[in-house]
Amino acid sequence: MIILELEDFDYWADNQVTGKDGVLVFSPMFVFLIDWAYKFNKIDESLLKEPEFNNAYLALSKNKIKFSEFVLDILDEKLLDTYFTEEARQFICDYIEYDGYMNDLSSTFKCAMWELPHELINTNILYDKINRSLANYIKNKSNYPDLCVFTDPEELKRQQDLDKKSH
Repeated sequence: MIILELEDFDYWADNQVTGKDGVLVFSPMFVFLIDWAYKFNKIDESLLKEPEFNNAYLALSKNKIKFSEFVLDILDEKLLDTYFTEEARQFICDYIEYDGYMNDLSSTFKCAMWELPHELINTNILYDKINRSLANYIKNKSNYPDLCVFTDPEELKRQQDLDKKSH
């Protein structure tokens, strides 16, 4: 299943919000998630067995290829759920669909999605946020299976208690 693709950002490119590079300015959104998954053992084993992926990822991590090249040539402009381990798939799908990823990106880099950096430096803060979102997601799923929430479950409970008191 496709969970993210460059085509999703045609509107911004068509309306010249992104500048001359068009949808390719959104490449970091793909690369940061792949890099996080790679570093935290969330990349599916079948993808890890592909020499083309591994060679390109190694080149990417050493700044020998551009983010846009990796997204175009290796990911074929798409982020598929099968790129990720079985245990991480649902989280990543929900994380993207329910804006957890966009919120973590914007709070980390303090910029619009088309202005994200195109290099793998200083990603520790983002990856800490992704890991925290994953941990919170898992905790929340056990307490509230129907919700897709990436915030601390204690904070969620406090908010619910406040909402009850205000009604």
